[in-house]
Amino acid sequence: GIFERATELGPVFEDILHDFASHDKVIDVRNIGMMGAIELAPRDGSPGARGLEIHKKCFWDENLIVRNGMDTLQFSPFLNSNVDEMQQSFEAVRRVIDSVD
Repeated sequence: GIFERATELGPVFEDILHDFASHDKVIDVRNIGMMGAIELAPRDGSPGARGLEIHKKCFWDENLIVRNGMDTLQFSPFLNSNVDEMQQSFEAVRRVIDSVD
């Protein structure tokens, strides 16, 4: 039932992810099913620096692995995740985004 579970979680993941669209450091949010991305506004003269800093802070401060490609944070939660886990993970991501300049 893993694929059925992922189908159920897709809309929840989308809602949680797209909640970042109004953040002042975010320029785009996109997803397809259980894969998504948050594109951050680059720092002037330092493209990729904000994304790398967030990647490191998520790992070291929040014990959370987040992939990044330059200033784009990339997500693909486990297909057997639950809503509480996803909410806690993205709350951590928000704390980190809020903490960087």
